[in-house]
Amino acid sequence: MAQKIKAVIWDLVGVLLREEDPAPRKKLAEEIGLEVKVMEDLVFSSQSAGLATEGAISEEAHWQWVARQIDIRSEALPEFQRRFWEGEGFDMQLADFIAHLKKDFKTSLLSNAWSGTRKLLVDNFGRLDIFNEVLISAEMKLAKPDPAIYQKMLKILEVLPEETIFLDDTLVNVAAASDLGIHAIQFHSTRQAIAEVSALVKC
Repeated sequence: MAQKIKAVIWDLVGVLLREEDPAPRKKLAEEIGLEVKVMEDLVFSSQSAGLATEGAISEEAHWQWVARQIDIRSEALPEFQRRFWEGEGFDMQLADFIAHLKKDFKTSLLSNAWSGTRKLLVDNFGRLDIFNEVLISAEMKLAKPDPAIYQKMLKILEVLPEETIFLDDTLVNVAAASDLGIHAIQFHSTRQAIAEVSALVKC
């Protein structure tokens, strides 16, 4: 490789944080009389979710909007949120690999996520130490696949596109990074991600 890799950037949801057990969310949806996809679309794909992702509204405001759509009282919302996320797991094998990479490369998180994400990661998983930078869309007021968020990422990390690896499970985000000259990898599994990154960094 002509240009030495200097930074490895990781997505969060769908990569490090993934649904390991669909049963809790399925049961929750049944109890409130919705299909799982309908409930997930309200949380993840609605206009309100988009505003929270771009930092136009707070995460709390988004969850309050979700509560109104499915007729959940405000006092019951924390329990709904707990059960909604109950089946999610943090990939510790991948986290250990990133910690290994950090010895020789800049590592960063680049996530389309809401304002409470940083606190969630610290409180629930305690693994922000594996990253040199934690870049969250709600804080940056930009979201993938906008080229501007990748350009800002490169500036913060002080690296060139060709010196950078980026992993995301969403193809459109991978394509946007690739268009800028970044070594972009679509995440499919822990084993695949580790193998492809290792091949690029020669570690």
